Parts: sequence; structure tokens; C-alpha cells
Amino acid sequence: MKSRLAARMLGILAPTVLLSGILAGCSSDMELGQSQQAASSHKSIVLVHGSWMGGWVWADVAAKLRNQGERVAVVTLPAHDADPTPATSATMAGYVSTVSTAVHSLPTPVYLVGHSMAGMVISQFAENEPSTVKQLIYFAAFLPQNGQSLNDLAQQDPNSLIYQNLTIDQVNGVAILPIPQLPAIMCADCNTTQAANLQNHYRDEPLGPLGTPVTLTQANWGSRDKRYFFTVNDRGVTYPLQQTMAASTSLTKTISMDSSHCPHLSMAATFADRLETLMK
Repeated sequence: MKSRLAARMLGILAPTVLLSGILAGCSSDMELGQSQQAASSHKSIVLVHGSWMGGWVWADVAAKLRNQGERVAVVTLPAHDADPTPATSATMAGYVSTVSTAVHSLPTPVYLVGHSMAGMVISQFAENEPSTVKQLIYFAAFLPQNGQSLNDLAQQDPNSLIYQNLTIDQVNGVAILPIPQLPAIMCADCNTTQAANLQNHYRDEPLGPLGTPVTLTQANWGSRDKRYFFTVNDRGVTYPLQQTMAASTSLTKTISMDSSHCPHLSMAATFADRLETLMK
């Protein structure tokens, strides 16, 4: 009698245990799937600075993006900020190689953000390695066509305070801006501390890359999703020039901000939010 009762209980319990195992397995699979989906929703973002600056300028933006779960790499180009490369040794190829190292430090494809001069650099990088780029984000940036250099585009911007205050030192191979006027030129909406950071990190800009034309094709650079972040009150790369360059390129999406040339420094939190909106 007891043996028959035990057998019946075993018959009842076995499917129950089996069902519990199946449900537990399903739960684990669901949790794994949700985890993988969450991980895949995080972007890989590479931030590239403009002239007379360095990776330091992205510090607050990068921190906010990382706090939101994004994977972020910040570039300091050769011969900028504390990088030891002499200005006369800086080349466009060297800039592109530095960006490549940053891109390959993250899961690809990446959202590649270039500020100002870096628009030239990210364009040439996308031409060289198009499959690694999900989006090209031109932020108050020079947006070239095939065969153009930054100098070609800058000469179309006579109202730029950069253009009006620039001194060229051919002997030392640098472009120079007056440090006392730097906040007014670059960041009129910076506070005193931000303006001091801009001045303290200043380094003369290497000339060589500024005169180097990019080589771009429709098959490579042309195939990438391109977006533009306009800075309406910009006196460095003026809003009219930004619009002119943007009109010459097929853009998927644009966004505007009422700011000077460096909202990533003057209003980093707002800028980071707007950048996320642009990348959606």
C-alpha cells in the first residue's frame, strides 16, 4: 500500500519538478535576452575635439553619456593639449590613425562625433573604414566635399572671429589665436571657470592638417548616415557657413542649439541631451 502511494506521489511530483525546471530555464533565458537587449541598446560613441582644444573639453559630456549607459571614447589628437607630438609633425593621416584607435577600442559600428576641425578628420576616417561607422555627427563642424581642405572652407567664412583674429606662423608651422580673446571667439556663453579652462588648455594649432584636402567617395564616406548639430550663435564656424556646408550634403537629420561654438563646454548637460536626440 505504502509503495503504491509513494509511486503515485512520485508520478505527481515528477511533472511538477520538470515544469518548474522548464519555467526556471525560461526565466533565465528571458533575463539573458533582456540583458543582451539592454547591452545592445547602448551606443558606442567616439568624441573628437576641434582646433586649439583637446579631449579635456568633452569631460562633462562624456561623463553624462556614460552615466546613461553609453560606451564612450574621447580622442586627443596629436599635437593637441598635452600630447607630445610637435606641431610640425602633425598630419591628417596621424589624426585619422588616432581616431581609428579610439573607434576600435569600442564595439563597432560607432557614432562618430566631430567638432569643428574634426569634421574633416571624421570624414576621412569614414572614407577609410566605412563599416565601422554607424553615424557621422558633424557638430559645428567643417563638412567637406571630395578634394576640399579646411582652409578651403574657412575662407568662405569671412565673418568668423577665428578668421578675423588668426595669425599664421609659417616658421613654426602653427595657427595662433590671441588667448585673451579666446572665450569671446569660441565660447561667449562660457562662465568664468569654463573660459579659464579654455585658455589654460590652449595650444597653437598645427598648420599641416588644415591645408590637407580629404579624399572622399560616394561608395564609402557617401554611404554613411550623416547628421548635423547646428550652433546658431556661433562666431567661430558661423551658422551661415554651417548651413551652406550642410546644404551640399545629404543629411539624415539635423538639430540646432542657441549657443556659441562650444556648448559641450558651456552647457554640457543640455548638449548631451540634444546629442542623444540627434542620434535617435
